[in-house]
Amino acid sequence: MSSNATPTAEVRPFPNAKVAPATESPNTPTEPAISPPAEAPAKKKRSARSFLLPIIALG
Repeated sequence: MSSNATPTAEVRPFPNAKVAPATESPNTPTEPAISPPAEAPAKKKRSARSFLLPIIALG
């Protein structure tokens, strides 16, 4: 069984993985422009309860 077990044969890089970074590199300048709007929805995850409690407490 040891002769049949070849870890190097199982561990092979996929050809698609090499092609993807080449196509993404020209798109890299456009990705930072998308990132700031992506941060805004992260702040909207605040629940309605946590938003209204401070308002009710001050009122």
